[in-house]
Amino acid sequence: MALLLTDTLFQYLRGDEWQHTIKTFVRSHCDEFKGVEASGYSHHHHKIWKDFKDMSENVLGFALDTVGGSIESLEKVPQKFLSYILLIGSFSR
Repeated sequence: MALLLTDTLFQYLRGDEWQHTIKTFVRSHCDEFKGVEASGYSHHHHKIWKDFKDMSENVLGFALDTVGGSIESLEKVPQKFLSYILLIGSFSR
């Protein structure tokens, strides 16, 4: 099951739908971060990050659900295995 979950996630993250979702979110919020030093983040910036996190978890949860998985089941996949999958993905571009 771990291989199925990570493969599904890997394929989804490389897909057009995910790329479009992320780029749209970033474009709509990037101006709010221009010129902000790391120590200058406000509650508003935190809310944007939280919205991004929630959106990402919802979209990825939906993708995993299509193969009978979930974010929770993905969290149980050993970290070493996930690191290996992500490393392979970085070389396949």
